Amino acid sequence: MSRSKLRKEYEARLGVVWGSLRLYDAKGNRIYCEDAEGYWWKCVYDADNNKTYYENSEGQWRKGQYDTHGNRIYDENFEGYWWKCEYNDDGEEIYYENSSGVLRGNRTCNGKVFIDEQTGKKFLMMEMIDD
Repeated sequence: MSRSKLRKEYEARLGVVWGSLRLYDAKGNRIYCEDAEGYWWKCVYDADNNKTYYENSEGQWRKGQYDTHGNRIYDENFEGYWWKCEYNDDGEEIYYENSSGVLRGNRTCNGKVFIDEQTGKKFLMMEMIDD
């Protein structure tokens, strides 16, 4: 594996980095790391310091979303697996669904709109209706 374009630009400006290149955001979250062999990973955090995206040089990625209370409510990965859930005001899970077909709980709303922070796309999560 060779050095990434980011590492080459960084070293051109500030000098050669021996070992791992580690970059942090203003809140102290490690947002990028690259080892001497060229393996790298990066993370994105939301305004509340929740990790919303992870990607590495092997093509693996994972993204997620959180509700206003910091509960992870959506997760998806590079293999196509996903899950989503909802919580009540006490932080208890009241609904769960995943790409394998597992369903738990009931929804009492007509759906919620979530925005993918990476792409800006909006997703509507509809309610589960039991007969």
